[in-house]
Amino acid sequence: MIHLDVGGASHTGRLRTQNQDCAFISPRLVALADGMGGPPAGDVASQLAIEALRDAMADPAIPTLGAAVAAANARVWERGAAREYRGMGTTLCALALVDDGSESDEPLIDIANVGDSRVYRLRDGELELLTQDHSLVEEMVREGRLTAEEAQYSGQRNIVTRAVGIYETVEIDTWAIEPLVGDRYLLCSDGLFNEVPEGRIASGLRAYDDPTETAHHLVDLANRGGGRDNITCVVADVVEGPRPAGRSLRSDERILVPLPDAVDDLAGFRTATSSIAGTEPDADDDADDRAEAVDVLGSDDADEPVTGRSMLPDDADDLDTVRPRLVTWRTAAFLLAFVGVFVVAALAVAWYGRSGYFMDADDQGEIAVFQGRPGGLLWFDPTLVESTGVELDDLTPVLRDAVQARPEFASFDDARRYLANLADQLDRATTTTTTRPSTTTTLRPRATATAPPGGTAGTGTTAP
Repeated sequence: MIHLDVGGASHTGRLRTQNQDCAFISPRLVALADGMGGPPAGDVASQLAIEALRDAMADPAIPTLGAAVAAANARVWERGAAREYRGMGTTLCALALVDDGSESDEPLIDIANVGDSRVYRLRDGELELLTQDHSLVEEMVREGRLTAEEAQYSGQRNIVTRAVGIYETVEIDTWAIEPLVGDRYLLCSDGLFNEVPEGRIASGLRAYDDPTETAHHLVDLANRGGGRDNITCVVADVVEGPRPAGRSLRSDERILVPLPDAVDDLAGFRTATSSIAGTEPDADDDADDRAEAVDVLGSDDADEPVTGRSMLPDDADDLDTVRPRLVTWRTAAFLLAFVGVFVVAALAVAWYGRSGYFMDADDQGEIAVFQGRPGGLLWFDPTLVESTGVELDDLTPVLRDAVQARPEFASFDDARRYLANLADQLDRATTTTTTRPSTTTTLRPRATATAPPGGTAGTGTTAP
């Protein structure tokens, strides 16, 4: 017979003073809620949703897990009508073993999700995210308006687009999958996956065989990563065979809820037992449940408050003495990349600012060759390389205009060739003259002789 071997752990985190997460664990149903709306509304919403979901799953008139989540939404919505709870809501994700309605004895796994708490599956060592976050940044990532890296550091990453109890009705993601013995499921609030990369979540799920040990280990990883939010993890293994002797179905069902101001023998957590079939626990079962609840939360002393079992070193048992890690490896990588880009850009500017040559007059008015860019580039001023000794005023107007245009060259040799050509033109203009002899031309009118009829023409005179 297939059932779930389950365990859970929750921690307020290093920066928060109140835990607004709530979880329910049993061999047939596991659920997790992350409250929102501020104290005391957030913790009320999450606890109310979990209790309503548990009750709905025990009601034969409610046929599916999705319908049970809808019933939880209605209960939170009704309570939210009170002024002190107005605007409260919660995420809610759940996983249940259900009869598929066929003649097969093997159940299916129903999954339901509203908000940004997540359900993962570890199968054959590979981690897979089964749910889709209903959050503003994740929708922007899916639409291509934001990268996954940008979403991780976005100030809007805690804004959810769906939540239980905010409106009278809510859209619920539901689907069924076939269970496979050996699969391990993780339900977690955003306090885990916002602090721990998925690769480390996968290795954390592989680290321990026991679900409770695994859940505490994941909570510890989140606290090491910063612990900036409440952290709750529920681990459920799909197993086959009879349940261990001495463990009843009813005694393995519990709600783990942080009490706002409680300091009791349950270490700040309430254990409420109920059968999915709707039976009420007796006094003996209740005593067993209280003892088992303390064990689940990682304390052997029922008189000490439990804030989640720590796997930190012995000298760091008090999490308040361990400061949050302000610089993560992602931040360090980003800073290194930024510095690298800046250095490369600075080197490129320096190379460009110093790579060329140009010609101009120096401070003494002599023609000279400079290295750099005319007028300078940022903080790179041109430097004098060579003065020619030729004054700018000695040039012809045409050559003077050419130099004042500050011609640029790719190399110093190109500049010197240009300078040699300039000197040659100046030399020809100043030392070479062309002399032409002057000539006098006397123009005389040419007489036209016309011989009379029968006469002869003379040379220079006309016969009278």
